[in-house]
Amino acid sequence: MNINTRISPDLDSLSKYNRKYSWIPGPNNIRPNDETIKAKNELLGNIQQFYLDISDYIFSEVFKYPVIFINGKLKAINNDYLEYKFVKNKFPYNLPKNVNHYILWYNRYNNITDSLINKDINTSLKTILNHNNYKYVWYENPKMNIPGIYHLQVFWIESI
Repeated sequence: MNINTRISPDLDSLSKYNRKYSWIPGPNNIRPNDETIKAKNELLGNIQQFYLDISDYIFSEVFKYPVIFINGKLKAINNDYLEYKFVKNKFPYNLPKNVNHYILWYNRYNNITDSLINKDINTSLKTILNHNNYKYVWYENPKMNIPGIYHLQVFWIESI
């Protein structure tokens, strides 16, 4: 079982990883708790009220792209080059306290490889931690809530 790479989001696979590495989410903790779900639903309601699409919210709030009004709602103006953002998940899964749950967002779907994803995660973690002592895994969520923007679930810990 490899770490610092993509893993399968299949429940059997997650269960095997979780048995070997307790910091990797297993079937019992891949969902947010009730409080987190409530906060997420409230935010989604606000997004629907003010933005044309949830992807406009992500482009505006995460990527900081400019917005324009269309029919009284906000529309983000995307750029022409590939860009990523590595941010803490606002609605993390129910994980142990030492586990970090981040989202790796890309503004485009094209030309994104596993190699590029691993490079971007490593670059981001080295920037956050100022060292190379970490472990991570990532996967594409099979039930993406935001299908309009390519994003990944990333779980990481500092290692000793």
